[in-house]
Amino acid sequence: MPPIAGTNMGPTSGRVMQSSGGRGIRKGSGDNCQFAFWWIALCVFISFFVFTELTHRTSLAIGQDDEGSTSSWLNSLASYKRPLPNNDSSSKLTPRTTILGGGEQALGDSVEKRGNTTVSESRRDKNGEGEGEGEERRDRRTLEEREQKDGSDEGKEVTRGVVGSKRRGGRRVVEAADADDVEEGGGVEAKDPPPALQCPDQWNERQLQWSPQPDRYLMMVCAYGRLCNRLWCITIQLVAAALMNRTLVFPTKEVDYDYTLLFDIPHINHCLGPNSVISLEDLKKKRNGDANVTMLKAFSNYGPPNSSWVLGGFTQKSGVHFLRDEPATPLSESGNMTNFLKQFNYTDEIISFGEGFIMDFGINYWNSFNGREPWVTNCTGPILRPEPHILKAALAFVRTYLGPKYLSIHWRRSDFATYCRDDRLCFYSIRQAAQCVRRKAIATDTDIIFVATDAMDYEFALFQRRLETGNRPMIVVRMPPEVPPQKEGLWTNELTREQYDEKQRGQTLAMLDRVICAMGSTYLWTPHSTFSHEIKRLRTAWKLTGCQDGEICGKDGADVIKAPWEAA
Repeated sequence: MPPIAGTNMGPTSGRVMQSSGGRGIRKGSGDNCQFAFWWIALCVFISFFVFTELTHRTSLAIGQDDEGSTSSWLNSLASYKRPLPNNDSSSKLTPRTTILGGGEQALGDSVEKRGNTTVSESRRDKNGEGEGEGEERRDRRTLEEREQKDGSDEGKEVTRGVVGSKRRGGRRVVEAADADDVEEGGGVEAKDPPPALQCPDQWNERQLQWSPQPDRYLMMVCAYGRLCNRLWCITIQLVAAALMNRTLVFPTKEVDYDYTLLFDIPHINHCLGPNSVISLEDLKKKRNGDANVTMLKAFSNYGPPNSSWVLGGFTQKSGVHFLRDEPATPLSESGNMTNFLKQFNYTDEIISFGEGFIMDFGINYWNSFNGREPWVTNCTGPILRPEPHILKAALAFVRTYLGPKYLSIHWRRSDFATYCRDDRLCFYSIRQAAQCVRRKAIATDTDIIFVATDAMDYEFALFQRRLETGNRPMIVVRMPPEVPPQKEGLWTNELTREQYDEKQRGQTLAMLDRVICAMGSTYLWTPHSTFSHEIKRLRTAWKLTGCQDGEICGKDGADVIKAPWEAA
């Protein structure tokens, strides 16, 4: 039997023995094997200790602690990545928000979406390893160390819990771990949040209750200006009658306009009480034809609306005479609302304060004027609203041509060329108006535009051409100047024969313009226009106001073009 290498062979053990392989083994080789064994054991122990420590730290980073919450994961990872500055509230270990270029990105969503990729990137960053990324990682660590030495992050964006950050072109860019997030620059920039299109005016303070006394009336005089001025006046008269506890006499057909074809008069009595409003025709029937005003308390020194020609025209058209009159004191000179209303405390059955345009009747009037309905009622929306057939026709028009999302604009022209000539910057050039509208349409991601305007046909054609051409063409819709003939299925089918009549057609189209603009997802208006304000009143009362609503060109105003021959 051949000898076995490494065994004790008695007297021959100190000699060099030959194994079957022909190699010699010296004396004491057994001690070397023991040394090697213990060396390997020590290495295994150190490796196990290092592995345990790394596992413990990694468990802290990925949230495998006792609580196991997402916030603990984010906090541990953020603290482990880089210490927080001590000079602001962000040093608290709470989920962060990355702010880049004005946008906001919740890191909770960001890290949850990236998951394991974030952890592996953090490990590679810690070990200084990576496929061709070592130099880039070292640069990033150097940048982080410099920021730590500064002791402050003022003017810098705090990026924690994400893969990392770089500076490109003076801006901070977050490195994306997902391929879907990467843009052409090799990084992804946090984007602005999408515009919130609906910001309804939350108005819930309703304190005006209408309780008219029997056989006590307030004669409404609204004969100054065109329809928008009349709307303003009607709003004032409604509030004034409620404050005086009188029934409002509404000349529905007698003065210039047939209000029964334009407004939902029965809706007022339905919401505010059966004795709130009475037509002049019904009052004459009730009083045997006598509807004369026994006391006119007019604001004679308060502008031209109450001039003799306005009141004289009202008398001529309505047949109502003013038997005696006294001057009224404006609210601004009365001290308070109580003293202001005392001057109307008459026992006369029919009184009036004359033309109501631009008269001030306190906070309830201004709330109503701005669409914040002050009335104590179970009804929603505006108390003074368009006639139901007009509402139906407007809805049919929107369904036919516009759809659920469109940009509505009131673009005032005609007399504003003179009205806005001085310091009122409200007459926009065609080029400027088109540029402003295009910017707003892109900002709201809208490609359908409805325009209510009194512009001449050639003006509107130029405006339309600038919007319908270019890199992003848009569809521009306008109410036809003539209502098309009534045919089966057309949106005009909703209108009554009287509203469709040639005499009433212009006012019907104007009311349709108002309603369609009010229904838009975003609304742009012309400053200083009562037509524009009436649309805002409807939008506010219907809670349709949007965060992107505003003047056509914002607060910039119209371009100022100075005549070269005028003094600077």
